[in-house]
Amino acid sequence: MKKSLASRIAGLAAVYCLVFFFLVILQFSGNGNFSLSAGAMTIRGRYLKAEPAQGDEFSGGQRVTGGIKIFFGGIEFNLKEEREKGLLVSGNDGSLKAVNPEYMTLTDGQARIGLPDGSAIVFNSLDSARGPELYIIAELAENIREVTIPVVLRRSSLVRDNGQSVILYGGSYYSFVSSSQELESGKLVLSRERASVSYRSKSVQRAFDPEDYIIAQAQNYESVLDAWRTSTYAFWNQNAASLQNEDEVIAYCVEAMRRGSYAAAVSAISRNFLNSSRQSYRSSVFIGGMSGAYRSFTALENEKLSHITGLARERSPDVFKEEHILDFLFAKQCRACLGSNKHHAKHGSGNVNSRLLSRFI
Repeated sequence: MKKSLASRIAGLAAVYCLVFFFLVILQFSGNGNFSLSAGAMTIRGRYLKAEPAQGDEFSGGQRVTGGIKIFFGGIEFNLKEEREKGLLVSGNDGSLKAVNPEYMTLTDGQARIGLPDGSAIVFNSLDSARGPELYIIAELAENIREVTIPVVLRRSSLVRDNGQSVILYGGSYYSFVSSSQELESGKLVLSRERASVSYRSKSVQRAFDPEDYIIAQAQNYESVLDAWRTSTYAFWNQNAASLQNEDEVIAYCVEAMRRGSYAAAVSAISRNFLNSSRQSYRSSVFIGGMSGAYRSFTALENEKLSHITGLARERSPDVFKEEHILDFLFAKQCRACLGSNKHHAKHGSGNVNSRLLSRFI
């Protein structure tokens, strides 16, 4: 009986030891794991417990190991080295290689993921007027042609909405802008021809509310402004071929110039806009088409002159409400003076601008 009791005590002690060692191993294996939030996205991975080497390209970021998973709007982007199902990098020579991210830099609403070849994938979580949005940019190294990111559904459903594949998550529809093949194939491919993509909610656009543009605290001004510029530029970039409003075209080109992608922005503008009736001299500075711009400038100038002439003949005081009236008339007078000798010799008539000026002086 005593021997049986001793064996039971020894067995119980062995079980306690096994449980203790299991807990210790579990604790150390989870050391460095993280689950972070940036905007509306959740980022999971594991930090590498090692000091970054001097001269690393992504200095200021944190080394990671074992891959990273990013969750947003019912789907998960799996940035992890796995055979045929992980993060793949294609070289210009046709080579295909599975890789793990090396670095991650996290700022307000943005996660920059550095890859071993010098490329980077940037995830921006935005809260635009169209709802939650994830804007993804691939910054490819010179020897890299494209990257392929696996996309997996998480706590969501793939449904059809107006013939397009969308994600149903949390009562809202989400989809990639201008394409649904990523949801059907389970792969997001970013290349030099298509270096960015937007994944956002398709919820009904909110009504205009001035409070959306009132910043509660002055110190938040820059971050709010940057978020707005990023979301608006993302919309323009995705819909550049369909931009037909000249103000939007000008704003898009200016912002692209600031971001160093001016040439790509100009090439993306539809040829139907260039030299069309919708283009004037204002946008010709950015995208060309000076022949059409000159015609619009001349037509606008003649229309203004005709309008001012009519007001002057009627001796209407509304003529003084015209913007820069004297500057305009003096400029026209100076231009007339340059060719006055030729015109007066041929026509022997006074100049309409001189007569107009005499009414005011």
